[in-house]
Amino acid sequence: MPASLQTLDFEGEYNESLQGANLPESLQTLQFGPGFNQSLQGVNLTPSLQTLKFGNLFHQSLRGVNLPASLQTLDFEGRYDESLQGVNLPASLRALKFGCRRNAGRALRGVKLPASLQTLTAPDALIDGSPAPCSDYGDCHELWS
Repeated sequence: MPASLQTLDFEGEYNESLQGANLPESLQTLQFGPGFNQSLQGVNLTPSLQTLKFGNLFHQSLRGVNLPASLQTLDFEGRYDESLQGVNLPASLRALKFGCRRNAGRALRGVKLPASLQTLTAPDALIDGSPAPCSDYGDCHELWS
């Protein structure tokens, strides 16, 4: 990969492990398409990474993953429902986004959010306790702290 690469987008059904990959130090955005569902444990996420986005099928725990101190946006586009308890959310995190799936509320239960968080996009069930499912992204709420 070029040393100057700033954005790496694995579109589509890419579902290969990144363990042992040499991500460029310049990388600021890492995005995975809908088919990605591999653990990031043992993956060296670069210290310049600002945005990490996962697609619809990602269901791996982030416990033990070293999220870089520079991370500003963490985006779970789909049905992510793994608990974020025990995950070291960096103090730089400004936006945390979840897709509209009622079970995503489980991910934040008991989690201490960083004081730097400005945007939390979450499904209805997380906000009002309602078991009603969301339809696509139309029923999401955006909360500002």
